[in-house]
Amino acid sequence: MDLQWLESKVAPWLLLIGIVVVLIASLWLLIAAFRTRVWWGLLCLIPPLFLLFVIFRWRRARWPFGTALVGLLLMCAASGIVWYSASRLVPYDKIVKEEVDGKEVEGRHLTLTGWGEKSYSGLLAKSDTVVLQMANPDVTDDTLVYVLPMQRLYEIDLNDTQITDRSLDMLKNLPHLKRLHLRGTKVTDEGLRKYLAQNTTLNRLEYSEGQAKPETIDAWEKGGDDRHAMAD
Repeated sequence: MDLQWLESKVAPWLLLIGIVVVLIASLWLLIAAFRTRVWWGLLCLIPPLFLLFVIFRWRRARWPFGTALVGLLLMCAASGIVWYSASRLVPYDKIVKEEVDGKEVEGRHLTLTGWGEKSYSGLLAKSDTVVLQMANPDVTDDTLVYVLPMQRLYEIDLNDTQITDRSLDMLKNLPHLKRLHLRGTKVTDEGLRKYLAQNTTLNRLEYSEGQAKPETIDAWEKGGDDRHAMAD
């Protein structure tokens, strides 16, 4: 079975269906409790105490409680798929210390360039990543969805990927991004002008010759201290 299909298609639906089933079961249980006694219903409004109703009024609670368990199992199955995907990243994952803006920072480095896998959903479990190298030709704008939770990310290597200006619009939401590698991508001068104008933290940029006009890069470098762009 295709793991990428499981991660991208099956897991989200399992999670969504599981949540809906749990919500329906919770409402069902609450109605059953209020129909038994008002005070039972009020007791079930306090999450840990609903178990008392399940224990002492099992015949009324068994069906909604069993339905809730089914929903929880579906949610666990979805989480298991994502966890398994994340476990495949372990060989490419390391915690290192390096100097950032004059300060020593300890963080997670993920080196996925050339790793040969097809799915990147395991990145969702690596939200503490500070350096991400994923210069692979199968990386697209849609792949960047898995990067957005990385609010500590300060460097990302997207050289030789299929990303476009749409990815730049997504990356502007990373508050600590300082180093961006875009050589060999489909990013345009128009996208760079718009993105660079909105990003105040970035101070290192790598791009391809002809990808950006000289005036675009000059304006960005002069707009802040310690900014440097390198064309390849």
